[in-house]
Amino acid sequence: MATTPQMPDGDFTELIALLTQNLTETGKTVQLLQTTVASLETRVSVLESGQQQMVDQQNKLSGEMKTVKTETAQVTKLRDEVKFQVTAVNKLAADVLGIQKNAVMDIKLGELERADLYNALGYVDQVPYVITEVYNWNQDAFPDQVAKRKILKLVNGIWQDLGSNHK
Repeated sequence: MATTPQMPDGDFTELIALLTQNLTETGKTVQLLQTTVASLETRVSVLESGQQQMVDQQNKLSGEMKTVKTETAQVTKLRDEVKFQVTAVNKLAADVLGIQKNAVMDIKLGELERADLYNALGYVDQVPYVITEVYNWNQDAFPDQVAKRKILKLVNGIWQDLGSNHK
């Protein structure tokens, strides 16, 4: 039977904790960016309103032309900034959804399955099972019974075998 390197239980817990923390921080960043975009859109709306008033005044007073050009440049700059922020928020939201859809959020062991070893077939080593118990009831040199469990992972809200690549 082939041996598989063992990872201490703490490493899985740390990995899950780090992934959860990363997703939480990314979610907060998305919310902050969405708030920033809303604020910028409000500012653009206010500036566009101001720009229209300046255009009306320009028709009456030709000396105000310089002010109108300045406001127009600010609106253009803010529009570009809003477009950039919207693109960044959309990309970040897509990244978060991709992570949430494909990341392993939790692991657990499945149901216990037992088999006799002495004068019996025992188990063949296969993914995603892990041997969890070996019994030697009569305390001789040979084990009498073995138990195994499936390792399951939680991906996108669905428990799957650890060895599966389903998305």
